[in-house]
Amino acid sequence: MRWFLGGFPSSAAVLCFVAAAAFFATACDPSHGVTYENRMGFSAVVLINGRSEASLKPMEEKTFDLIKYDGESTFEAKDESGDVVYSERLTWEELRQRSWRIVIPPGQ
Repeated sequence: MRWFLGGFPSSAAVLCFVAAAAFFATACDPSHGVTYENRMGFSAVVLINGRSEASLKPMEEKTFDLIKYDGESTFEAKDESGDVVYSERLTWEELRQRSWRIVIPPGQ
């Protein structure tokens, strides 16, 4: 099999390069799955640093990838009226110590 045809790489060589680049880009990604759990009796919108991430139904949980951050991040939940019903600032290490879980408790 020829790697180069007329000075241009063959499609197999290009495909190998793209696959290797994709592998290294994702293998070096400093992120972790974080599970959000809504224990309230109503739906809530989950926000990180003021940016909406997801909507959770009552008693629903979802897991999302969170890219590693420095310092603290603010984790919030808002009810259907837009009122903040949960708010907490956590470092990456504190999140790790919680086994990568954000629990929105009932009665908030």
